[in-house]
Amino acid sequence: MTYAVFNMLAAASVTFWMISPFLDNSFRTGRLPIISWYPYDIKISPFYELAYIHQCLASYYLGAAIANIDMMIAALMVHIGVQCDILCDSFKKLPVLKSTGKTEDDFSKNIITCVQHHKQILSFAKSSNEFFDKILLGQFATSTIAIAVSLFEMSLVDPFSGTSLSHLAYLSSVVFQVFLYCWYGNEIKLKKLN
Repeated sequence: MTYAVFNMLAAASVTFWMISPFLDNSFRTGRLPIISWYPYDIKISPFYELAYIHQCLASYYLGAAIANIDMMIAALMVHIGVQCDILCDSFKKLPVLKSTGKTEDDFSKNIITCVQHHKQILSFAKSSNEFFDKILLGQFATSTIAIAVSLFEMSLVDPFSGTSLSHLAYLSSVVFQVFLYCWYGNEIKLKKLN
């Protein structure tokens, strides 16, 4: 469900970017959805359409890539949390195993299995953290700056314009992205403490 919501927000954000020149009729002056420089005059008819299509395809591709990278990082965090839940469940079953008349050897094997599982969780968490800690820091910092810039730009435009809608859609997807990192990171921290 989180994946579907995040992809819908990302797609809405990109869609509003792409249709914003049509919403405020600035496409008539040759305005592209994303301000950029091309080595040819984009005001001429076939070049404008090619540049517009190029920006649409590239933006959707980039939006999908970013959304999937974010969801992969969230999935790694969910996996660590679920493994912690499985380990806690195994530890809760240990007194039951002892009271059922299992031998001391079976009880010891179960404790050893739980300790090995814990070491594997810590190893996976460490390798995952080494993989995405710098990516996550960069993404979190960039997203925070993007939120601030979007809010500033929204204060400069007409609240009911197409540009305002595109900023609002972008803002909602970036806030949801930051929320994902905070939520799943907090879940791991809470499960680690229990």
